[in-house]
Amino acid sequence: MPLDQLLSRLALAFGIGLLIGLERGWHTREVRPGGRTAGVRTFTISGLLGGITAALTHTSDVLLSVAGAVLRYQHCC
Repeated sequence: MPLDQLLSRLALAFGIGLLIGLERGWHTREVRPGGRTAGVRTFTISGLLGGITAALTHTSDVLLSVAGAVLRYQHCC
């Protein structure tokens, strides 16, 4: 996968996680600070990790394609 396409996909995953985290933070803004479980940082990191995992499934390197094989096996069965 070309580098520019990889970076744009990772930026998209980052942005989606950020938007979901912002929306969740907005709806739980009245909750006391210790009562919130997940917010902007959590969803942003989760989105970025999902983007990285998806990028690993498209690689041709043998060591990195294990994640893709696991994901494909989980999907098919």
